[in-house]
Formats: sequence, structure tokens, C-alpha cells
Amino acid sequence: MHILKHLYFSVLKHFYEINDISLNWKKISKYLGENERAVADRAYSKTEIQKMLSATDIRSRIMVLLLCSTGMRIGGLSSLTLRNLRKLEEHHIYEIRVYDKSRFSYICFCTPECADSIDSYLEFRKRCGEKLKPDSPLLRGQFDRNDGFQCQHPKSLTVHTLTRLLDYLLITCGVKIRQPAMEGQSNRIRKEIMLSHGFRKFTNTMMVKANLNLVVKEKLIGHSSFGLENSYFRPDESLLISQYLQAVPFLTISPEHELLLKNHAIEECNHKLEKENDEITKLKEELKPLLALKNTLIREGVLKEGIKET
Repeated sequence: MHILKHLYFSVLKHFYEINDISLNWKKISKYLGENERAVADRAYSKTEIQKMLSATDIRSRIMVLLLCSTGMRIGGLSSLTLRNLRKLEEHHIYEIRVYDKSRFSYICFCTPECADSIDSYLEFRKRCGEKLKPDSPLLRGQFDRNDGFQCQHPKSLTVHTLTRLLDYLLITCGVKIRQPAMEGQSNRIRKEIMLSHGFRKFTNTMMVKANLNLVVKEKLIGHSSFGLENSYFRPDESLLISQYLQAVPFLTISPEHELLLKNHAIEECNHKLEKENDEITKLKEELKPLLALKNTLIREGVLKEGIKET
């Protein structure tokens, strides 16, 4: 009923406009009421993404991990080439430039878990005979590994193809169940989770849980409108990286990588404690001559034992 009201309104407005009759349409539109949301869509849960990964091949795995660890739109994923990736070895993550050479270009990062999958996928392509070049697509179309020409001439994946792959994956792992449309009902029924945008919502939610700086978070997921802060705030790369690393444990999907992260954190803590113990030992060694001098002065009566210096 609400949709019909808006349809009638559009037809009526068009009729008056072509007959050059001026009315206050802004005032009239208030009587239509607010737009009603058919479904309050939500983000994918970590459990649902784990189900997806259990049913992926090496290429689809990267697609899923990139979408959930960067929050990029699926359109940005289809245009990525190897030129847009830079490995940050120290943190074992990739810096990714989305929409390169566009005014909407921005930098984001992927998790070590995703970086491992990217490395494995690129190594597989090299073993098949592909010569990786800066302009090679990150995600290429399927190819016959026994056909040298196909191996050496990768084709990019379109947004339509990526959407179909994602839809097929969701049905395969059971996260999505396709229901036939009822008679008179459109096939484009609003779902509880938006096909690709559900990953973007997941990334945003996890970054909020990690207490990221709000403006940095918006920049990392490619939101371009954030008032004056977006125009004047120019964080350097080190700040973006440090903030993203803070969110990595929340964005990591597989339990194995979560365990690796925890072990790494424990190792770093132990290394820090060892370093502090070494510094304490070094200070004690440096204090030994002073303590010896103090004992000598006490024996000679220059200092009284127990007297504290002020």
C-alpha cells in the first residue's frame, strides 16, 4: 500500500509538471508518511563467515576474507590488480589501494589471515606458469592449467561474476536459502542480510568493538562523508596501520588464526618481559660500584648506615 501511494504521487507530479502547473511538492510529499523498511538488514556473523570459508576454493576464500577484513565494496574488489597491493612484511598484512586513479580512491588493509591466502593463491598461479605483472588482476577467471595461453593471459572478474560466485557460495554452505517467489511477488525480495554489504557491516561492527578512532575507521572502510573532520583530518600511514592492527583480532575469522594471534601476543609479551629483566640486570651491574663505595664510606665512618639522602 505504501509503495502504491508513492507510485500515485510520482504519476500525479509528472502530470502537473508536463502541464506546467506549479505546486508545493515538498509540502504535499509530507502526507505520504515515512518510508517503511521491509527488513532491518544485519551484518554476517563470524560463525556464518566460518561456514562460508569451509566451502570455498582458494580464490573464493580470498574474496570472502577481503570483503570481511577490509570492508570494501564488491565493485572495489573486481578492479583490484597486483599494483594496488603492497606487502607490509613487518606486520604480515597487505596495504590495498581501492579504486586506484579515481577520486574515490582510499587505502585499507587486510588481516594476516587474508594475506596468507593471497600469498598461497599467487604462488599457485606462478606454479601454473603465469607471469605475475603489476597489471595482473588479483582475482582472475578460472583457467585450464594445462593451457599455457590461458595461464599467461588472466581475465579479470566482473562485479556480476563475483556476485554470482558469492550467491552460489552462500547457498552451498547453507547461510542462504533461496525461496521461490509467491504468485504475483517479485523475485527481488529484500533479505535479512544484504549479499555483499553484509560483509561491510561486519567490518564496521568489528572495528567499533575494537574501539578504533571514529574518523580513522570511516577512512579505512572508504566512507567519504564525515563532516569537516573528513576534510581536515589527514592521518599518516603509521596511525592507520596501528589502528587497523588493533582491530585484527576482531576481524580474524578462523579459530586457527585466532590461536596464532594469541600465541604471537604471548610471545611479544614474553619478549617484552625478557627485555625488561635484561635492563634490570644491567642496572644492577651499573649500581654495584656505587654500592661498594657506599659500604666503604660506612666502614670509614663518613656515612652512617640507615641514613637516607634527601
